[in-house]
Amino acid sequence: MEGTYPLPEAQLDRFFFKLNVEFPSADDLIAISDRTTSGIVPDIQKVVRAEDILQMQALARQTPVASHVTAYAVRLLRATHPEANEAVPIVRKYVR
Repeated sequence: MEGTYPLPEAQLDRFFFKLNVEFPSADDLIAISDRTTSGIVPDIQKVVRAEDILQMQALARQTPVASHVTAYAVRLLRATHPEANEAVPIVRKYVR
């Protein structure tokens, strides 16, 4: 714990998600080691242009969403907030 301290309230949202990453297998560890310690530089290829991403964003905003789908998304969102009436007990216990 030395050198650690509680985050200020304004920074707590930086850790919105918790991802559980399982420990790699022996073969995966060997592959990771080979990729990070060899002199081989991977060949990186551009797969999409910035303009394409902007066009995809615009298209997503034009996509109609049925009202019952939006209502479901809102219910799902509210179920993850411990203060909401829709929150299940496990959320109220473990989510802050």
